[in-house]
Amino acid sequence: MFDPFARGIIENIPDLEGLTSDDTRRALSRAYFALMDRRIRGSDAPIGELSADTVFLRRLANTLEARAVFDTDVGPEERRASAFVAAEALSLLAGLRAVSYTHLTLPTIYSV
Repeated sequence: MFDPFARGIIENIPDLEGLTSDDTRRALSRAYFALMDRRIRGSDAPIGELSADTVFLRRLANTLEARAVFDTDVGPEERRASAFVAAEALSLLAGLRAVSYTHLTLPTIYSV
């Protein structure tokens, strides 16, 4: 799913407990494909089956964002990788959240 540039960036994320680049790549891919499935097929199924992935992506984003912004011992490649992966995780989470509510019919001024 990732081009060589993105794959290289993901490979540069820091080695932290419970965080590997393979797990990260897989979670990002699963979330991306779930998002595309919901957008293309209009699935209104809840994202419950992705709950472990969404928790992982949230933790991933928090951890890598903090690493990129606050840690002073981070080199430029690792900082770039951390920021990129954190942004990807946040983007996917926002997309999943948005499509999970599209099947709801919300009141409008015309339906009142």
